[in-house]
Amino acid sequence: DNSITPVYGYFVAVCGERVDMTKAPTAGWDKAGFDSSAWPAASGLSTGQLKGAYQSSSYMMVPSLMPQRELTRQYITVVRKFSGMDLPSPAPKNPLPLTIPANKKVVILLDQTFETNAFPTIKFSGGTGAGISLGYAESLFEPGTNFSKKPNRDVVTGKVFRGLTDTITSNGAAGQSFSPFSYRTYRYLQLIVQTRSAPLTIDSLYGTYTAYPFKQNAVINTDDAEIKKIREIGWRTARLNAYETYMDCPYYERLQYIADTRVQAMVSIYESGDDRLVRNALDLMDQSRTPEGVTLSTYPNTGFQIIPGFSLWYIGMLHDFYMYRNDNDVIKNKLPGVRGILNFFSKYQGSDGSVVKPPYWNYVDGPIKGPNSGAWFIGIPPLGSDGCSAITDLQLLWAFQWAATLENALGSKESAALYTQNAARLKQTIQTKYWDSGRKLYGDTKERNTFSQHVNALAILTDLVSDTDKPAFAQRIVDNNSNLIQCNIYFKYYLHQALVKGGLGD
Repeated sequence: DNSITPVYGYFVAVCGERVDMTKAPTAGWDKAGFDSSAWPAASGLSTGQLKGAYQSSSYMMVPSLMPQRELTRQYITVVRKFSGMDLPSPAPKNPLPLTIPANKKVVILLDQTFETNAFPTIKFSGGTGAGISLGYAESLFEPGTNFSKKPNRDVVTGKVFRGLTDTITSNGAAGQSFSPFSYRTYRYLQLIVQTRSAPLTIDSLYGTYTAYPFKQNAVINTDDAEIKKIREIGWRTARLNAYETYMDCPYYERLQYIADTRVQAMVSIYESGDDRLVRNALDLMDQSRTPEGVTLSTYPNTGFQIIPGFSLWYIGMLHDFYMYRNDNDVIKNKLPGVRGILNFFSKYQGSDGSVVKPPYWNYVDGPIKGPNSGAWFIGIPPLGSDGCSAITDLQLLWAFQWAATLENALGSKESAALYTQNAARLKQTIQTKYWDSGRKLYGDTKERNTFSQHVNALAILTDLVSDTDKPAFAQRIVDNNSNLIQCNIYFKYYLHQALVKGGLGD
């Protein structure tokens, strides 16, 4: 079929909206006092019940912990490209309102100058049958790369636009308005207008920024402009990825993966002190547990994906909450889930305590490309001939240590003793199986033919390496950097912690 040209790549995002204003509700339908008497009456589906009702045919409801999301007007005034008609000379800083003559196609590329989550609103008049599209992108792309390579995000000359797009057809009336049901993520907004036999006026175009209402309460006193800029970008990123839940990214999947969320939760606690989104995440992760005991990798989610190691990060997240917040009831209520997760792993432990070929997707990290990084197929570290992986064993060791602390403080002393015993056995196995006396590092498998920052960072964090040896060991991680499979962004959190624990925090 020559009528289409496929574009190969990975694009997982919400759908754009297509609205024909000739079929849209009468203007003002969303305002108080609108006469809706001609509309069909709504019909009820079921009666809501509070949690604890003796029976219910629908969802049971509980009070929400969550505050309303922030809504703040944002204007987009930087024009990076303009084609299809002449602008007044000198060109105005903001070209709107703008009347586009009949039978014209105009393309305008607007730059917010930073990434944002916002509900875009376009108001327009006239132009019966005219087509309008609003496209959203974080960056432009290099031409000829199937939209897979992003340049410097400030550069637009010679680059191509690709992104989620909303399309609208004008009904010709004055005062038409469109805003999508879901927020859009963008730095660049591309507006395309194709008029027909009548001119169309773009009256205004703006965004309404939205996010979980975190306040940055932490203060860092520094005269270093670069550190200030890094923190500004980091805080903006943290806010873009926090809405009704935490998210891995706001433009694409918008999924609350446990591995990412643990790091994001610590940013929230340190920078804001507001832990409501953290509590919500812990509740959802606990609710996602399957009959086998493990959590889903991401939740809420209509799909079914299990990454067993992410369940171990969930135990770490509970331990973080125990250490940083004074609310032990949260932990007590979730200890049964911790026991279920560790019981799941116990089914796959060999006689020496190593985890042997656990099921599902054993993703750990998408390592940075380098020597031997190809051994980590789709983020899965290699298995030895015995079916075991050092990093899985180290994650389980750390989870036993966390669980022992939680049980000893808030739960069962017997469970704490069992987890301490399991940790001691696994610690000895890891030392015997993965330690390479020549390189003085831990290998990824019993064959010790690949080595990673991941494994050796966790060796420090689980105290497999003694306090006396930690500084020299951390230095070897740094000195062998080019020869080790390297952590990607989220796992660098653990690498940095390990270097700090090894005395290399500076």
